[in-house]
Amino acid sequence: MILEYIVTLFVYYMGLLLLFSPAIMLLSYLRELPSESPLQGAAIVYGILVVVIYLFGLPYLAHQIAKRKVFENKQFSRCVGETIADIQLKLAFVPILGALFRPKKKERGFTNKNDDKIR
Repeated sequence: MILEYIVTLFVYYMGLLLLFSPAIMLLSYLRELPSESPLQGAAIVYGILVVVIYLFGLPYLAHQIAKRKVFENKQFSRCVGETIADIQLKLAFVPILGALFRPKKKERGFTNKNDDKIR
């Protein structure tokens, strides 16, 4: 079981690195901007964000998806959805970023699924 988890974690991490590799390519392009460019400040902020996501975000995302896949025996799409919902909930408690990641409110009340069908 542990070996299956390690292999799954490695495969998902490599897949996520491949999926997010365009961000690194854009970062390498922005690094070559002249220092007088008005985009230099935005490039620095983007670079810091990409490095933080690559160092902390992708390993955490791969770990959570692999854990749900191996130990909870769920489908891949469900694992990804639950992991993203979990991350969204955790980011909602960060003081400055919290307003951007609040969970959407669901409508309350009883709705009958058969109301739309014509008999």
